[in-house]
Amino acid sequence: MPSIYLGHKAFVEAGHEVLFAVPGPRARTYLYDGIQVREFRLPVPIVPQRYLWLHRLSLKVRWLAFLVVGTIIGLRLGRRFRPDVVYGQFYPAAPVAWLLGRIWKIPNITRMYGTFLFPYLHSWLGRLRKFDELLAFKIPCNYFIMTNDGTQGGDCATALGMPPARLRLWRNGVDLGMYDPDPDPAEVKNDLAIPCDHKLILALSRLDSWKRVDRVITALPAVVQRYEQTTAVIVGDGEDRAALEALARRLGVEQNVRFVGMVKHDRVARFLNAADIFVSLYDLSNAGNPLLEALCCGKCIVSLDNGATREVIPNEDIGILLPVGQLDTLPDVLVALLRDDAWRRRLGEAARARALATMQSWEQRMTMEVRLIEDLVRSAAGPSGWAREV
Repeated sequence: MPSIYLGHKAFVEAGHEVLFAVPGPRARTYLYDGIQVREFRLPVPIVPQRYLWLHRLSLKVRWLAFLVVGTIIGLRLGRRFRPDVVYGQFYPAAPVAWLLGRIWKIPNITRMYGTFLFPYLHSWLGRLRKFDELLAFKIPCNYFIMTNDGTQGGDCATALGMPPARLRLWRNGVDLGMYDPDPDPAEVKNDLAIPCDHKLILALSRLDSWKRVDRVITALPAVVQRYEQTTAVIVGDGEDRAALEALARRLGVEQNVRFVGMVKHDRVARFLNAADIFVSLYDLSNAGNPLLEALCCGKCIVSLDNGATREVIPNEDIGILLPVGQLDTLPDVLVALLRDDAWRRRLGEAARARALATMQSWEQRMTMEVRLIEDLVRSAAGPSGWAREV
């Protein structure tokens, strides 16, 4: 995730030491762009999502395992790397960060990148089901930094009684320089064996069930029937990839779909700039970084009118937002856009203008966070200052 990497990198570039302890496939320690990474194994595997209830149970058990193992790993690392502030990245780490902060007598931060919690707040049964994520909002912290991606994290914080002074609801930054005013789609088409006369529909995300990339593939037969020169390019990887590939075969459009897999963030721009249409059809909200980067690259965007997506795309002069109940019109919209080069161009130009007028660069966004934490730790440590984050 760029927002995690660039956040850590910003502290390194500001002259601080950063140690990132994270579950991984094997135990290892390495240096990545100045970030000290310590991967550790958890004894509980995640059951695949196709076994829904076992999958949910495995996540709860893994959460418990993380509380124990993460705390032990943190205490061990703290013997040689005594931090001045500790971050809990995502909801499972919030209790660990709080406990380590109390033991080491240093500030602790809860850092969330969106949330699935809001739909569950309206019943005690829902709150019980999501108690682990809910706990992250209730655990004491000096600051609760939530990515404003439209999943209503701020509403969750308010509903759960978080003091407003503690909450920082910030949208991610974007790389404003990723825009290419004169892209060469032929390079991408050659690499992916796509006919040169095809137009490209791009979906860019982790291939998780709630990202709903299946909606793009499901719409494709009706699109191809009316506009044959179409290929959907799916950039990203995840547990749903095999199911999505099977869906394309079952619908008879496997020749019109290319699964690129996971790519490094610095290669994302070549796909965005080459695309004719960018599509994002997530269940909860579509105001995350892929859509922000599509705006930045001046893309014709088709998305859903849910969450806070309309805060990013306020009208149909900037992008097309389909009502959630009218997804059956998706093929019609895509075909109309594919046939109308001028319409796509107008939408792309308006999207680029919107990005330049409203969005921060990653450097601006991360400078806000670095300064916030520097001020916090200086006030906690006194005149001696600080140097380290874990």
